[in-house]
Amino acid sequence: MERKRKPKTRINWAGITWILLIVLSIVFFFTAIGFIVFPQKYKLPLGIVLVALDLVMGFFSIRKKKRSRHSEKRSYRKSFVTFLNSLLCVLLAAGSIYLPNLQAKMEGIFLNPADTQEVKIGVYVLKPEYKAAHPDVFSSTDTSTDFADFGNKKFIIQTSVDQTNQKMGLEKIKKSLNVDTLDINSKKDVISAVTALYAGEGDALIINEAFDSSIADIQGFENFNNDTEIIYTATLMVGTDNSHKISTKYTETPFSVFIAGSDTRTVALEYYTRTDVNIILTVDPIHKQILMVAVPRDWYVANPGLGNGMDKLTHLGNNGLQNTIDGLNKEFDFDYIKDYFEVNFVTFQKIVFAIGGIDIYNPYAFTNVNGDGQEIEGGSYGGSYSYDEGNIHLDGNEALSYVRERYGLPDGDLGRNEHESIVMEAIIKKLTSEEIISNFNNLLDALQENFLTSVSSDDIYSLARMQLNDGSTWNFVSYHLLGTDGMATTASMGSQELYVSYPIEEQVTFAKEQIEKVMNGEIISQETLPGTESTETTTSSTANTN
Repeated sequence: MERKRKPKTRINWAGITWILLIVLSIVFFFTAIGFIVFPQKYKLPLGIVLVALDLVMGFFSIRKKKRSRHSEKRSYRKSFVTFLNSLLCVLLAAGSIYLPNLQAKMEGIFLNPADTQEVKIGVYVLKPEYKAAHPDVFSSTDTSTDFADFGNKKFIIQTSVDQTNQKMGLEKIKKSLNVDTLDINSKKDVISAVTALYAGEGDALIINEAFDSSIADIQGFENFNNDTEIIYTATLMVGTDNSHKISTKYTETPFSVFIAGSDTRTVALEYYTRTDVNIILTVDPIHKQILMVAVPRDWYVANPGLGNGMDKLTHLGNNGLQNTIDGLNKEFDFDYIKDYFEVNFVTFQKIVFAIGGIDIYNPYAFTNVNGDGQEIEGGSYGGSYSYDEGNIHLDGNEALSYVRERYGLPDGDLGRNEHESIVMEAIIKKLTSEEIISNFNNLLDALQENFLTSVSSDDIYSLARMQLNDGSTWNFVSYHLLGTDGMATTASMGSQELYVSYPIEEQVTFAKEQIEKVMNGEIISQETLPGTESTETTTSSTANTN
């Protein structure tokens, strides 16, 4: 008698893939709720959706039916369920891998200041072309670019500022040239030293490279960067001042930060840098208020890093961004500003492009005068554009040229300050809107390591979580403070008088009161800035001497 063959045991792939689906659902749930900006209000709904999904798929994956003539049909149904389980498993696995990578990318946007930052002491020489154009000063147009030839040359230095860094730089220069001493021609200040170089009183100028832009802004030295070249750089690692840092719960208490727009023409962000954009941003996360106070770059204020000598605000950053914060706190007679965010114009352009452009109201029509695009490390930035009055849309290059223009504006730098506030508000509104979701990944890709800040990324993204949780509309109030024209000596640049802007005390007092109100949780509204009738700024003065 023939034995009955046992039926083959079939593997229940639908059941197996369902079990895997449960495991991956758990993994994805904990990965998602641990994501740096995951809104906690979605925690329960996400859990409910995943449990419901697992129960539904489980019903179709493990239920058994009586054998019937339609086994082939049932087989197709099981195959389809297996396919759905597998597809969901792939999606959950991909999400569990993608979110940690996305978080790493988000955290990579912000650079926290190291305990030390680079300071570069440069050795500058005049180019042969400049010497050839001035035979009355230079009998020979030869200029060696081989630093090894300068062992017996005369070096010009200044003795008024940056002495510690300059001394370390001189030691490195001597070591590089393999000499014990240098032939030094000492001048009392930066401008005197630069003047001596142009007068042929030495072969090379030794100076902190951070002063490049400041020198080129001075009337008579506008072509400094074209007239000279750096033949050697002594790179120093100098400590930064992070001692002010305290723990702040940015979602629970009002705070003020300094927004610094560096004028550096490189992609790199530097702690020691001159600032063209100076904005005090005061935020009340409880009452959803943001107050922006733009301060003129040429404000004549005390420079804490140089014994509180009077200086242009833009120059304070040459002694570090904390020095600028200290100067602003001193000028407003409070200590609210604790942290900073630094961007440069490369970062700025990337932000606007990444969020799909911005929409602004332009108060008057103009064409930017110096609008040629600039090539920086393989990228093109800015350009020549005309801006109509009224509501306009700006892409990255148009926005960059909009905020950098001052020569073609009726009120020069004051107009530029207004434009900076207009564009900053437009960016913040775009970043806090639901529209940003569609551009989020592009924004992250574009902004890797494009902010230097003393605020931790955890603190930054706690604010993002809060915004995603409640989706509130923020109240924006902004003021761009003005100043009155003047000429004065500066602590950083020496005895030559430079264009400065004297703060209008009525406006300083008003801005201080508004900041204090926000810091104290009071509701404010846009008001007319007092003291505007006190300004005497002219386009010509700001165009030529800042």
